[in-house]
Amino acid sequence: MEAPLEGRLLLVGEGDFSLAVALVSKCGFHGDQVLATSLETEESIEKHHLASRNIQILRDRGVRVCFDVDATELQTCAALQVMEDARFTRIIFNFPHAGGKSNHKKNRTLLNNFFSSAVKVLTPGGQVMVTLCRGQGGTPADQPMRAWHDSWQVVSMAANASLILTQVVPFSAEEFQEYNSVGFRSLDKGFHTEGALTHVFEVAESVAVPDGVQDTGELVWGERTYTCPRYLEHKLNRTLLYSLHHPLHQLRAVLEELMSAELGSQAHHLDTPSVVKEGSGPRLVNQGDAQTHAAVYDFFPPPYSLRESFQCPSDSAKEDGIVEEKEQDESERFTNDLTPVGDNLSGQFHLRSGVIEELPPIVSLMATSGVACHMVSCDMYGQRVIGQKTSCVGHQMMVVSRDGNPDEQVWAISRVVQKATGLYSDITSVDDENIAVSTDFGELRVSHEIQVVSDQKNTGDVCGCVLNWTCPDDKMKLILVVLDLNKIVMKVHEIPVLSLLWSTDPRFKNQFADNTGTMVKYKPFSLYSMKFFHDLSFWENPTRQFEEQTLHDIVREVARDVVTDVRMIDSYRDSETDRQSRCYRMTFQSHDQALSYITSWKLQSMLRLEVANKMGIILR
Repeated sequence: MEAPLEGRLLLVGEGDFSLAVALVSKCGFHGDQVLATSLETEESIEKHHLASRNIQILRDRGVRVCFDVDATELQTCAALQVMEDARFTRIIFNFPHAGGKSNHKKNRTLLNNFFSSAVKVLTPGGQVMVTLCRGQGGTPADQPMRAWHDSWQVVSMAANASLILTQVVPFSAEEFQEYNSVGFRSLDKGFHTEGALTHVFEVAESVAVPDGVQDTGELVWGERTYTCPRYLEHKLNRTLLYSLHHPLHQLRAVLEELMSAELGSQAHHLDTPSVVKEGSGPRLVNQGDAQTHAAVYDFFPPPYSLRESFQCPSDSAKEDGIVEEKEQDESERFTNDLTPVGDNLSGQFHLRSGVIEELPPIVSLMATSGVACHMVSCDMYGQRVIGQKTSCVGHQMMVVSRDGNPDEQVWAISRVVQKATGLYSDITSVDDENIAVSTDFGELRVSHEIQVVSDQKNTGDVCGCVLNWTCPDDKMKLILVVLDLNKIVMKVHEIPVLSLLWSTDPRFKNQFADNTGTMVKYKPFSLYSMKFFHDLSFWENPTRQFEEQTLHDIVREVARDVVTDVRMIDSYRDSETDRQSRCYRMTFQSHDQALSYITSWKLQSMLRLEVANKMGIILR
């Protein structure tokens, strides 16, 4: 709270104004920068024996002192309304208390109402600081940490006002020479400040509750228009691989530069790629030991099918790339758009589900250019279940080589990855598992998986795989190394969840703005973000086969990336009715937005109705 101040400082809930005196004395704040207020009247504050002296010190230094100011109604406070610009860059509430021998519920209400009031007089980028006694906040920063129900739940109360916790710092009363703790049970008595913590909050975007759920939008590509899952709309146009200062952009750029130097490869840029592909898309065959090599299979998820729309979009919609879909039967539309593509049918389209779909144009380039090594990076879209480290949108890089020793090529690529990221690679053969990928242009054999580790003592994540492919005319044998850029960038920067890669909060992207951003470790800007659990219990529809992937897709359509985990916790069959019951637990959490309990509850309520409507289940 003593950091250099640009703008104005507002102190609320002052006891004897000793904190205001201490801050002005220690930090050298100008008097006209500070407004010190108290809920007490000028007469009632005399019960604090040092109050009169402190008030006079403040006034002598040009600090404005106001009484009868309710910290929960700042926006209507008369003392603020007379100011020319009643906004503050820092608002401090030191040791708030509802008064008397109050309970946790009253103090939570005080915090909730204070936060809601403070944001209305806070400047953009400003901070709200609340200091609480040991254990009151209810966060892991408290040692020992109290049970959630036995705390003031400060992060949850702040989330109701679109505030996130960005810092927690110890409060040491000894560092403020003039500070004197008063107000114990509303009396002129001190209280214990040992272990106290100052919680720093900043405004963030709140998780939104949609007015309604629209299942499909339309993707305009070239002269054609296709329906696609609405969840993917904004992701289709983000192009993170080519977004300046984004960690994915930096990783791609560094890898391309080093690959070119090491292998003489030529980068094939796909900043305006054709994400629409014709046919059924790649699919795994002869899958071998699915549990042992599950991470390899994650490179080739079932694609999202597309249907060509014959509705003519408006000119403005064409410019934006997305237009609204015409009215049609809801259940039919949802089923068609979220069902994995089956056998190749005439006129069938899908979103690109892997970088290997860009192999044919690479082969053509290699045949005509004489360059023996090419690489390509792109986004890809596939059906995956919800998880903190899984996403239906990925980013992959593929290095295609011909000629030369295959093992030497693979190890050369792993050395480039190590040089670019500081991570070690461990290449393991999976030849004996007989894993292959079937595509419209032939079958590719998976020969190795590549694990990436931060040090050589630990096991790592599978972030790459090696495939072998022979051209149909047998004139060209190729080695393909496919890298999962999402997993690598998370490993390099220690980013905890994939959803952060899509964050629009500048506090995320600005961390990587420096030219050395490839090695920067991510620093969470939303600490101890709220996590809420809601259960969904239902009877299956006896006339339809239950598809768990469909459930996950509906959850994404309603809650976007806010639901971080969907897990079945119970299942049984009723012996009398022969009906099948399921219960899923949904985890709601956001690492860059403010998520309140009421918002999670509204999303869960909407989600229940959508699942019942689209899957024909009976809610329990």
